Amino acid sequence: MSGSNVKWLPHLKAEMIPKKAHGNNLSMYSVALEGWRRGLKLKFFTALHEGKYEIQFSLAGKNKLHFFEVSKGDKVQESAVSICNDKAKSKKYLQEAGLPVPRGRKFKLGTEEDKIISFANEIGYPVVVKPSNGKLGKNVFTEIKSEKELIRIVRKLKEESNDDILIEEYIEGHDYRIYVLDNKVISVIKREPANVVGDGKHTIEELIHIKNEQRKKNPNLRTRPIKIDDDIISNLKKNNYSLQTVLDFEEKLYLRSKCNISSGGDPIDVTSEFPSHLKEIAVKAVDTIPGLIQSGIDMIVDSNKNGYIIEMNIRPGIGSHLFPVKGDAIDVPKAIIDYYFPETTNNNRTDLYFNFDKIHDILRRGFLKEIVVSNANETDNMIKKYFEAYGDVNTNRFHNWLLKQTLNLNLYGFAKNLENGTKCILVYGDTKNVKEFNELLAKNVPLMENVRYQNNYLDIPLKASFEIIDK
Repeated sequence: MSGSNVKWLPHLKAEMIPKKAHGNNLSMYSVALEGWRRGLKLKFFTALHEGKYEIQFSLAGKNKLHFFEVSKGDKVQESAVSICNDKAKSKKYLQEAGLPVPRGRKFKLGTEEDKIISFANEIGYPVVVKPSNGKLGKNVFTEIKSEKELIRIVRKLKEESNDDILIEEYIEGHDYRIYVLDNKVISVIKREPANVVGDGKHTIEELIHIKNEQRKKNPNLRTRPIKIDDDIISNLKKNNYSLQTVLDFEEKLYLRSKCNISSGGDPIDVTSEFPSHLKEIAVKAVDTIPGLIQSGIDMIVDSNKNGYIIEMNIRPGIGSHLFPVKGDAIDVPKAIIDYYFPETTNNNRTDLYFNFDKIHDILRRGFLKEIVVSNANETDNMIKKYFEAYGDVNTNRFHNWLLKQTLNLNLYGFAKNLENGTKCILVYGDTKNVKEFNELLAKNVPLMENVRYQNNYLDIPLKASFEIIDK
C-alpha cells in the first residue's frame, strides 16, 4: 500500500519482509535484523510471557548483551512494566505530574451498577469504557451516550473479562501514536479509522475489497484487512448508507469510530508536523514513569491542539512507523539499536536478511528452544555479481552443483528462471570467492554476454543463504 505520497526505508523493502513477520513479529524482526546487520550476535528463543510462550531475542556485542521483547529492550525496568500494564495506576502517575489525561475512575469487577452510572453522570456523556489491563484496543467502547448503553456494555465486560473496568470521559479529536526513546520523540503516527474513498463507480463493498487488496502490499497491514462486521453495518446505517451505496468521486467515508490499525485503520506519518508542545508532553510522560526509557504513547488531540494521554504502551508495535500509508517511514529500529549499542552506530550495515520464517516455525513447534543466527560476515571485500546462464541449467544435477559450490565458497544469493528462458544467478560474497565462482560457472554452462535484467537484481536485499527459486 505504497505510492507517490509515501516513502519507505530503502534497506527495509516490502518484498523482503518474511510472511511470519506481521503484528508483533514485524517489530521483533525489524529490530533483530538491524542489530544483526551491524554484526551483533543474534539469538532467538522462547520465553514465558503472561502465561504463554512467545518468541523473544537477544543481541550481543563484544562486551554487552541485551534482551528484547517485541521492540522493548531490557533497560525498561520491571517496575515500569507493572505501572504501565495497569491503566489506572499509570494515569495516577501522569496526573500527579500535572500531565493531561481524561477524567476517569477504575471500578472493581463486582461494583454495583448504580455507582458506575453515578460517576458517568458526574463526568458527563459521552464516556469511554475499557478493561483496566486490556491490549490492542480489545473491548474498548468509545462515545457511549446513554445510561442504557453504558449498562449493556458494563455487563458485557463483566461476562467476558476478569479485569477491573475503567470509565473515562470521551475526548473528541484525532488519534496519535508517539514513539519515545531516551527522552526523544522518534516518530509520530496519526491513526485514522478504517475508511474508503469514493470514485463514483464502485459500491462501498467493492471499495472495501479494493482497499484490502492494497493493504496486502503493506507488510504492516497485509494481515489486517477491513472486515465487514456488525460495527461497520451499524455505522453505515447511521449515515443512511448500505454496502451497495456508490460514493461520489473523492468522497471519504469512515467505516468505524475506533482508530485501531488492527481493525482496518490507516497509519499516517506526521512526525515533522506534530506540534512541539505535544511532543514535550509525550517525553515528560515517559520520564514520569520510574524505570521507563521507551514507550508508545497514545494521545488524543482535540480541535484546540490540546493533547490528552490515553495510554502508555510498554511493548509497542513499530510496524506503522516503518510502513505508513502516507508520509515518510521513520527508522525506529535504528534508533533502538543506536541506544542499546551506540558503539555500532558507524558500523557498515549489510543488506542481507535471514530466514525468519524457518526460525519462527522451528521455535513455535518446540523443535528447539533457541536458535543462533549465523553472522552476516560483512567485510570491505564483499561484492555482488549477476550472471545469466543458458543451456543445461534447469536440471537437478545443475541445481545441486550450484548449491554445493556456493556453500563451499560461502556465497549467498539465488538462482531463478527468467522469462527469456535463461537462468539468472546472483551471488554475494568475498571478492576472491565470487571470482572463483565465476570461473567455475563459465566452465559448466554458457553465460550470456549482454545481461538484460542485471539492474533489476543487483540492488535487492539477499537472504543469508543460497537458494534455488522454483518459480
